Amino acid sequence: MRVRGRGSDAELMMAYLRALATEELDDLTYLDLVASAKGQMGDVLKPLAQARDLFRNWGFGIGRALRSVASAVTDSKVRGLVERMGKAVEAGMRTVAYVRMEYERMRDIGRREMENALDHAKTLGDLYMTLISTFTFLIAAFVIASSTFSGISGSTVLLFILAGIVGSSLFVVFLTWRYVGTDTIVSTGPFAPHWMRFVEETAPIALAASVVASLLSGLLLDPHTGSLVSAGIGATVTAFAASSWIRSRKIPALDADLPMIFRALSEVMAHFKDPTEAMEVVSEGQPKAVRRLLEKVTALLRSGVELGTAMRSVFSGTGSRLATDASEILVEGMRSGVPSHGIGGVIYLYLNDRLSMRKKRSQIAGYIKGIAYPSVGTSAAIMGVVGSLYGLLLDAISMVRQFLPLSPDLPLGLMWRVMVAAIVVISLTCALLVYLIEGSSLAHLALYFGSMLLVSSAVFYLTSTGTTALLESMTAHLSRLRSMW
Repeated sequence: MRVRGRGSDAELMMAYLRALATEELDDLTYLDLVASAKGQMGDVLKPLAQARDLFRNWGFGIGRALRSVASAVTDSKVRGLVERMGKAVEAGMRTVAYVRMEYERMRDIGRREMENALDHAKTLGDLYMTLISTFTFLIAAFVIASSTFSGISGSTVLLFILAGIVGSSLFVVFLTWRYVGTDTIVSTGPFAPHWMRFVEETAPIALAASVVASLLSGLLLDPHTGSLVSAGIGATVTAFAASSWIRSRKIPALDADLPMIFRALSEVMAHFKDPTEAMEVVSEGQPKAVRRLLEKVTALLRSGVELGTAMRSVFSGTGSRLATDASEILVEGMRSGVPSHGIGGVIYLYLNDRLSMRKKRSQIAGYIKGIAYPSVGTSAAIMGVVGSLYGLLLDAISMVRQFLPLSPDLPLGLMWRVMVAAIVVISLTCALLVYLIEGSSLAHLALYFGSMLLVSSAVFYLTSTGTTALLESMTAHLSRLRSMW
């Protein structure tokens, strides 16, 4: 059963292939060993198993078989990996030698590509925050212009500004996705906590429903009521997603200990025939959370559960994708007869590479969050003030219309609706940027959107109602003048 969630399987595939390549094996023996993998690892290595079957059953050469199955692989990174392996074998290179070379190449290139991609993503985040300020200024400027000068269609201009906000949001999100791809720190496999799995699986539905509901509230209700409803929707989504976030926030702390844990496990298991004794030795002196995990594995082993099943159950039950991947590599490698100390070195490098990239992504995502929340709140505040001022301006214009050529064609209701839609789009875009850069789960995406919608809607409501109340108290005499007019 697949439990990895989002992202490519190429890194996990290559780590396992490198673990098996610690011994000198001929091509066919090596592919037989690879094809014997079961469970999640068997799903990841399915293209190589198919290539082995083509060689044995249909007389394909190994290189040709690899290139043939590569064309049917949907994961672009895995497809490229299998194609390059096939070409190398056809050129006379041994599979084991190719795997060793490709493993080092992928580590080096992958690290540099991700660093460059995150730098580009950071630039896109800065660009989008600048665009938010620009579009907010344009809304304020053209609202005033359409009210003061005849011949300027305020409705058309405002709709064009909204189209610009939507278009720039799609453009920035698409480029960010192309640069950083997808990844996740959470695995919603069969052993993960039930509530975490439920939230992760229903997060897309909750996100889509909240976006539609917040847009409808802005279109169908008055601005003050609509902003309150949107704030309530944001609070509800935030609470729903936070229930899973509270559980998943422990995952990065656990993952930081994984390289040493699995290296120790692989080294100790090489000296103990009884895996229960190995678990007990490794658990000594470990942090409390790690010790509990190893004690769970030990308890399952003592109850008669096989080592692979026990480790899969306990480590994938943490909800951590890295813990799940590392346990799969160790369990399948040991089951295939590969020396555990050789597997431990590969797992150590694999985990350290992933943790290093995660740290870099978290830093960039933290920077984006640091500027996104103030930007969204400031834009909502400006829109709330502009909307209130425009309402007052319409009252003043109605009094002097017969003396001055003022004929605004921008309905107040349309302006409020465009502003509410802009707030929802901006909140969703900022949440998507953080989600993609951080490489977090869908529950995190719902959390970021809900919190940003809550902040922006609450600020919009407070500024619009506050400005309206202040202006009404300052211009109460206008109503008396109008009754005398």
